[in-house]
Amino acid sequence: MSYHQSAKSSFFLIVLFMLTLFFFSGCNKIKGQLLVMEANMQESRQRHIEAISTYSEALRYPESAAYAEYGLGLVYLFLGEDNAAFTRFGNAAEIMDSDPASIDAELSYRLHYNRGILHFHAGSFDEAASEFRKSLEIDPGRIEAKRNLELSLLSMEQQNSAALSSSVEIENDKGKDNTLFEYLRKKEIDRWNNQESTEDQDAPWLDY
Repeated sequence: MSYHQSAKSSFFLIVLFMLTLFFFSGCNKIKGQLLVMEANMQESRQRHIEAISTYSEALRYPESAAYAEYGLGLVYLFLGEDNAAFTRFGNAAEIMDSDPASIDAELSYRLHYNRGILHFHAGSFDEAASEFRKSLEIDPGRIEAKRNLELSLLSMEQQNSAALSSSVEIENDKGKDNTLFEYLRKKEIDRWNNQESTEDQDAPWLDY
């Protein structure tokens, strides 16, 4: 084995030893961070089931719980499980709200931004716009949030226009239904009048 290979092997062993020491030490903060990092790597390789398991394990450590909840939300969002994703993002927000010292501006931005995405998927464009506005209050320079806010507002206008158009069509249909009803009622009256006239003509006259 060459000197460089030996040095590389020794360095690897040292890093592995340090990671193991940190992981099994009493420092819960480092344990949780390592788990979140591991889950992030698993998710980046689309190993979703493993990532869910690792994020769930990281939930046991208070210092990493909000990040683990957010990570779970992203996995579920990727898998199309919007309800589960929304729940996880909400959990992460509640954790930070309960401990102001743990608030992370970047995480707060991403929570509001991704909740906006979920609301947009559900067709709740007004709530999506609200979440994108909140994300921009945290970081006004984010172009993606600005674009999605504009798209949400445009979708709200289109949705309201479609609802108004539908309401007009329903009123028009009601008028058509009334006209048809009057026509049928008139035909029914005419039919009964004709029937009574025919019966009067066909009935024999009685002599007293």
